[in-house]
Amino acid sequence: MNVLCKYLECLITTKYARSVGKPVERGIEGQREIERVRERVREREREREREREREKLVVAIEPLLRHPSGAFRRHVSGSFETPSNTCTTMIYCNMLIRLSIRIYSRQTQHTMTMTSRTAKNLAFKIQLN
Repeated sequence: MNVLCKYLECLITTKYARSVGKPVERGIEGQREIERVRERVREREREREREREREKLVVAIEPLLRHPSGAFRRHVSGSFETPSNTCTTMIYCNMLIRLSIRIYSRQTQHTMTMTSRTAKNLAFKIQLN
C-alpha cells in the first residue's frame, strides 16, 4: 500500500509541477490529489477487511436443504424452518420469482435477510451480517 501511495504521489506531484512550470514540489492541488488517492486506498483496505470478516460467517443454503435428517419442515406460510439449537433458517418463496432467505443464529444473535430474484440463487452462499 505504501509503495503504491509513494508511486502515485510521485506521479501526481510531477504532473502538477510540470503544469505550473516549477521544479518538482508539491502544490496545493497535488497534495489534495495525494490525500484523495490515499483515502481511496484506505477505503479499499477497509472493504477488503469487511469482506474477510463476512467470509468467516458464510453459510451455504443448499446443504441445509439437502440435509439427510429432513430437519426442514414445510410450513403453510411457505417457509422452511430447521429445529436446530444453533440456527433457524426460513425461506419464503413467492411464485419462485422472488426469494427471501432469513437466518437467525441463536448463539451469535445475528439475523441476515437476503432477497434474490430467482429460485436458482438458493444454491449460492449467503452471509450473516
